[in-house]
Amino acid sequence: MKKKIILGIGIIAVLIVLIVVICTNGAKNDKESTNNQTSEIEVSTKTIGELKGGEAVTQKTVIKEENTGYTITIPAGYKVTDDSATEIKDGIVVSDNEGNEFVWVPVQNAILDLSNDSTALSTETNIKAKIQLEMTEDRYPMAVKNADGNYFGILYEFSQQGDITEISLNKYWTPLYETNSKKTYAGEPLYLKGNEEADESSHNTVGITEESLQTEFNEMIESIEESKGYYIGRYEISGTIEKAESKADAKTLAQAQPRLEWYEFYEAAKNYKGNSNVKSSMLWGSQYDQMIIWMVKNDLGKYITTDDIPNDENVNGDKINNIYNLYGGNGKEWTLEGGYMGNYYYRVTRGGYGDSYNVSSIDARSNSGCAPGSTSYGYGSRLSLQVK
Repeated sequence: MKKKIILGIGIIAVLIVLIVVICTNGAKNDKESTNNQTSEIEVSTKTIGELKGGEAVTQKTVIKEENTGYTITIPAGYKVTDDSATEIKDGIVVSDNEGNEFVWVPVQNAILDLSNDSTALSTETNIKAKIQLEMTEDRYPMAVKNADGNYFGILYEFSQQGDITEISLNKYWTPLYETNSKKTYAGEPLYLKGNEEADESSHNTVGITEESLQTEFNEMIESIEESKGYYIGRYEISGTIEKAESKADAKTLAQAQPRLEWYEFYEAAKNYKGNSNVKSSMLWGSQYDQMIIWMVKNDLGKYITTDDIPNDENVNGDKINNIYNLYGGNGKEWTLEGGYMGNYYYRVTRGGYGDSYNVSSIDARSNSGCAPGSTSYGYGSRLSLQVK
């Protein structure tokens, strides 16, 4: 079942914004506390507009838009930039103390919990039926909770006709990929086996295992469920493998070192030097899909031709919801999403490359990528931040 979202109708609403500042009073919050002290909550009347262009927040700050249901969590030590939007639908931009910039992607329904539904989990058809039921209610979960307590990602696809964008389950996505006999599929977390340039090979210099990927994915999903979203790099990764950055005025890592392996971008994403209130990673495919879903709900369909795409001459790239170079970007973007095609495992790339300008070229997509140990020209990546 496909869900159609009709775009192009702008609604101007007055937001009632509530800021909840989580005060630690010398202790960590409940999930982090070692002495079970309960965090207090202070209610403030400030808005994003009042935080915009100001100092970094000194405590984790949660802001909820009452009329949209969107929530943003700002980590301590980050500030709202002076060119940020003031509504979550338009892209709230935050910056660390070194000028690295990130945009908040709201996720309202991160988890579909089927852990106690053995019938639903018994077949791929039943799992997809449960997800499609959620989609009819305008909910797009990014992961399913399995009976063993682990999560597996949900992948979508997008098509556009005029100003109408359709969201459907990705035709290559296979929740039971370990036991299926398909010739082509995509999923996450997926440990890549068999190839000379895959995770079982000597190219894997970062110590990825099936267990470590599952742990990473679980932690990411649970963070997003708690924070109601995540941060995406406003720009493609720049800097070095040892110190990844997300800056406007920097040559991307793909441009500086054009033939890096996926494993080197994976390592670089871990090496973003923010602070202890965030955890960095390469983007997962399910995170990329949630970004597109957020954009689709907020008028992405109006960008149909090259002339429709906002362009910033200072950055030399397209800008959608305050995120740069998703369409005709500097390079295809490696993700943690895994794929399999004809006995060949690969990591999936996303994002447009060159002069392609529609939702499909952002999606661009789950049957596209390379073996992670290959060194294809023009492949970059983008940072993701989880709020702790």
